[in-house]
Amino acid sequence: MFDIAIIVGITTLTVLHLFFGWKAFSSRSIISVGSRSRWITLSLLLGPVGYYFYLGIIPCDLVADE
Repeated sequence: MFDIAIIVGITTLTVLHLFFGWKAFSSRSIISVGSRSRWITLSLLLGPVGYYFYLGIIPCDLVADE
């Protein structure tokens, strides 16, 4: 039973990180390729924490409906 909980937890975290990586990739924000690459990388590595951390760094006038 414990093994199933670990597998479900790891799968859920992986899907969450992939979801936020995709959100950063498909964002309509007007930022450079390098900035978008950093945003995607942070989102994939840190999940929602990395996504919203980098979103907070982007100037507000460049963020499109996030």
